[in-house]
Amino acid sequence: MNRMEFMIQLERLLADIPASERQEALEYYNSYFDDAGPENEASVIRELGSPGKVAAIIKADLRENNERYGEYTERGYTDTRMKEDAQMPQNPREARERGRRGYHPSNKQNTAKVVLLIIAAVIFLPVLADLSDNLFGLLVSILLFPVILAIGVIGATLGVFIGGVVMIVIGIPTCFLSVPGGILCIGIGFLLLAIGIILLLLSIWICVKVLPWLIRVIANGVQKLFHKGAKGGNQA
Repeated sequence: MNRMEFMIQLERLLADIPASERQEALEYYNSYFDDAGPENEASVIRELGSPGKVAAIIKADLRENNERYGEYTERGYTDTRMKEDAQMPQNPREARERGRRGYHPSNKQNTAKVVLLIIAAVIFLPVLADLSDNLFGLLVSILLFPVILAIGVIGATLGVFIGGVVMIVIGIPTCFLSVPGGILCIGIGFLLLAIGIILLLLSIWICVKVLPWLIRVIANGVQKLFHKGAKGGNQA
């Protein structure tokens, strides 16, 4: 097998990897053949092994996307999963230059992932911000619901009591002008006072029984939610 046959087979075996990676790999090995010179062509092929071996190592490195497994260096393509190195002759200055440059297929893939993550963050960040605001508002509403309920019931009780007292006060002097009208006002006043007493008892029951129960339920729910989130974070 000569250099041309080796490179043709290698190109055919690398047909299923990205074109840019295939082109760089082919250029790399072509340059090594050039550096070695025609007189060392057979030696280079013997050191590299078969094109299938070289192609298999390159594909494995691309699949695993882990640059520590293999790279092109001044010693050729070194793979820690293999017991042997593909060492190719070249002059020291070019070897140092290629060693600094290297060939890391995974670097480009990692860069592409970072770019995609940045684009996704820019697109979805406003949506996530609105969602977090809505969730925060819902959480605050749930936490304030017991307080709002208690304040509403107490306010209604005071309003009914005040209305009953006002109607009685109005009804007493009205009796001197119109007995039926005065009695009607006083009756409405006492009815409002009775409703106020019922609301007062309801307010006491809500403040003593319902309000503490609602607070416990909400507190337990929030505690379970944060505990589940912390547990999931620890497992991750």
